[in-house]
Amino acid sequence: MAEASNFLATQRIAVVSGGNKGIGLEICRQLASKGIVVILTARDEKKGNEAVINTLKMYGHSNYNVIFHQLDVTDISSIVTLKDFIKDRFGKLDILVNNAGALGVLLE
Repeated sequence: MAEASNFLATQRIAVVSGGNKGIGLEICRQLASKGIVVILTARDEKKGNEAVINTLKMYGHSNYNVIFHQLDVTDISSIVTLKDFIKDRFGKLDILVNNAGALGVLLE
């Protein structure tokens, strides 16, 4: 247990919304390459898991810790579920990258 506590004390944890493609995916790759645990999020579970698998294949499993968690930034219950996951699994969050886009209110 002390080993896990020491790991979390020194390990940085990042969340990247919209991390399954484009700029978000590259941010995930760059953070992971620095040894940061990355929680890659996306609305689409299949696309998110594929992005994680492809990232791990590209860089190898041993040096990268990228995990997927479903997130719809427009759904408060989805946000709360992610918050609970982070709190329960890591107890902290060091880096938040708000990359996901959402359509706001249209003005006429």
